[in-house]
Amino acid sequence: MGQSCQRVLSFAYKHWNGGVVPDPGELRPTDQEIITIVESGFQSVGEHLEAVRFLRAALSEALRLSSEVNKYLDKPLPWFEIKTDKEAAAKTIYTAIRVIDSLKLIFAPFIPFTSERLNTIWVTPKPIFGEQYVQPQQDKLGSHNTLRYRPAESGGRWEPSNIQPGQRLEQPAALFKKAGADAS
Repeated sequence: MGQSCQRVLSFAYKHWNGGVVPDPGELRPTDQEIITIVESGFQSVGEHLEAVRFLRAALSEALRLSSEVNKYLDKPLPWFEIKTDKEAAAKTIYTAIRVIDSLKLIFAPFIPFTSERLNTIWVTPKPIFGEQYVQPQQDKLGSHNTLRYRPAESGGRWEPSNIQPGQRLEQPAALFKKAGADAS
């Protein structure tokens, strides 16, 4: 999800008025298809999470959805499409932004801090999980940190994106560091 997400958001920021979600006009069948595939993840990943099949089944399904987006982006190649057909590139980038917005929620149970960081690109006033914090905890197993949140301030909902054309985006920053990259 990270590299494709970064590439799409940086591309949108550069080519559409310094960070405006492009207006796609009428979406093509392939655009509708990838949106439907990703949005089905709220059902399929949600069912795995509810059945406490957290890591293996739920994460595998989320990763599968992410790979479908990568396949979608390989077909129209908006980075080249923009040179000859900006309207077609707008459809592709709008669709990619919309599914990335949905995927940030689907991945939130697995990579909450990264999903939250991605959420700030959308200029969204409320965090996905409300206020997140790490709390040291002592129990019979020993000392460990626990991720907590105050849900009263939550803005995230387990539902597909409704991002609109014209919505502003912040300039994207890298979501992940390369393994072995200097920590400075």
